[in-house]
Amino acid sequence: MPSLKPRVRLVLFDVFDTLCTPRLPIHEQYAAEAHAAGIRSVTALSVRAAFKPGELDATTLCTTTNVQGSHFPGHVRDVGDENVSSCPDPWILCTIVLDSSHVRHDSGTRSSRDIRQGETLNGPFAPISSASAAADVCSPAYKEMTATHPLYGKHSRPPLTPEAWWTALINKCMVHAGATEQELAEHGQHLAKALLRRFESDVGYKNFPETLSTLKGLRDLGVKISAVSNADPRILHTLSALGIEQLFTTEPTLSWDVEASKPSPVIFHAACERAGEQPGEGVIMVGDELEADFNGARSAGLEARLVRRPGEWSDGAIREAEEDLGGVNVVRSLEAVLAETRQRNTTTAT
Repeated sequence: MPSLKPRVRLVLFDVFDTLCTPRLPIHEQYAAEAHAAGIRSVTALSVRAAFKPGELDATTLCTTTNVQGSHFPGHVRDVGDENVSSCPDPWILCTIVLDSSHVRHDSGTRSSRDIRQGETLNGPFAPISSASAAADVCSPAYKEMTATHPLYGKHSRPPLTPEAWWTALINKCMVHAGATEQELAEHGQHLAKALLRRFESDVGYKNFPETLSTLKGLRDLGVKISAVSNADPRILHTLSALGIEQLFTTEPTLSWDVEASKPSPVIFHAACERAGEQPGEGVIMVGDELEADFNGARSAGLEARLVRRPGEWSDGAIREAEEDLGGVNVVRSLEAVLAETRQRNTTTAT
């Protein structure tokens, strides 16, 4: 008879794309706020290109709104040998041109002739494979900022606040997206404040449907719960606005605080120490990134579960279109973690 797994003592969660996700693709939110602030020379497309230079191949994807993870479904209309998808929002440059023979869709690659006029497309169109979530959002600008002001400027001389660091990053992103010097001089500070407010609230992010019920269920079982995130303290505002932080039994462990980032074992061990638990079986890390969350937790001696929800994933999610998940403990929703915990803790208690 196989030995029973020990009871679950602590469940640690990644935040973005595990507990919550952007309400709209990040580049669309940046472009919307830029236009509202008076910066009119950028488009969602130019912001997207600034975020992910080189990803938009003119032969397969010329201009885009319904890119990977978009929550604006596109509507295909027949234009001969091309498929064109348009978004109803007027401030977005919003045409998708896919190659003449195939289009990416939830179920894989489909012939363009199999797509009916007026059909709504949802799901991934292009793979995401950047090094980190923040780098994925503003790749050139992020590299510039981390080179000159690592760790959100915490040890810069003079030190930067996270707000000042992100303000500089946002303005660099706008430069890469085509904003003029005059626009940034007149509206850059207003834009930065608007984006900081947006992404510290439930305007920029939303919970997954099962997030709060899973956290409440784990608490009811007497299990400790918290988060481990490569982030600065601004994330706490987001977690509070979404009703997540209030359900944690232990304060989240952030890379800002411990000065180590996932997948380093240091941040996972710090999270265990903060919760008063030893690493090992019975401590589970739940996240959506194979290297940072799953492999990182395993290397730190924790159990790990990799979240792979069916369908689309957000524009900032870090994963390959083709993944080798052999030997990886995959869950399709957070509810599976709650169900496993309930089963293990009930069994070991009897």
